[in-house]
Amino acid sequence: MNGQLTCQTLQHQPHLRTVLKMAEKRRCENCGKAMKQQFIGLKHCKCGTSWQKGVGYFKRSDDMVFALERKVVKKGKNSVRAKQVPVVRHKNNSPAASGDDSK
Repeated sequence: MNGQLTCQTLQHQPHLRTVLKMAEKRRCENCGKAMKQQFIGLKHCKCGTSWQKGVGYFKRSDDMVFALERKVVKKGKNSVRAKQVPVVRHKNNSPAASGDDSK
């Protein structure tokens, strides 16, 4: 047992199983490379593929904007708890949205 992890070791030591599980990286389904985390629950790959928790894999386009949105989780008597959730927004290419009134 010279320091190597085997199936028997993982069965008898469940804490090692969780450590190994945390070390696994999400891989891109197109190119197989490890994806980089932008926000919690949102990862990107250099090839243009992204992964979002709850949505899955999708292809990025030029009009997508990734942002964090505050979501109220719990309202108390004197406090409000909010958490930040990643959202995907799309840019509007209309002139009214940009504030440019030149004709």
